[in-house]
Amino acid sequence: MSGTSRIAAFFAPTLPAAPRGGAWMAPMTGRRGPRVARSLAGVGAAVRAAWLRQRSRARIAGLDARGLRDIGMTYAEAEHEANKPFWHA
Repeated sequence: MSGTSRIAAFFAPTLPAAPRGGAWMAPMTGRRGPRVARSLAGVGAAVRAAWLRQRSRARIAGLDARGLRDIGMTYAEAEHEANKPFWHA
């Protein structure tokens, strides 16, 4: 194999040539491209929602009795909400 790794030689028939001076990137065209983009966007949205839930639970845990009364929660409800894992809605 002259200048070609075994892996590149194995995939050579299926992969297009790398652009001049650049690295090869997977094409996002055809039927799979939009589906992959949507699934990545969905994963991003789920991660952001979990992060926001965890942040709001941490803020609820830091409230005093007056703050809990302002939002209409009891101490027991706030403790229950704050102790939920981040993946639970």
